[in-house]
Amino acid sequence: MATGPAEHIEIPQEWLHGVVVLSDIEGPERVPDLIAPTDGPEWDAFKGKIKEHDELLYFTSPPEAFIRGGGRMGYVILRNSKQVAVYVAMMS
Repeated sequence: MATGPAEHIEIPQEWLHGVVVLSDIEGPERVPDLIAPTDGPEWDAFKGKIKEHDELLYFTSPPEAFIRGGGRMGYVILRNSKQVAVYVAMMS
């Protein structure tokens, strides 16, 4: 699976971390510990799905998943506590 939008993936709740904002992820003030997505139409399409009152969360799979070659990191849009979009920014 390539990085980018992952429309039909449900990220397990235990993989979800704190709420972030776009300026945490991209631009000159970005937080260095957050994985930077690849700029391009896929990221733009993902960002375009964010609506007022949505939450943007960072996710990462457990460390053992990376050891086995199935690790994932990225972002999830939550709307009314439901996942509406997933962007996989990195995978092992």
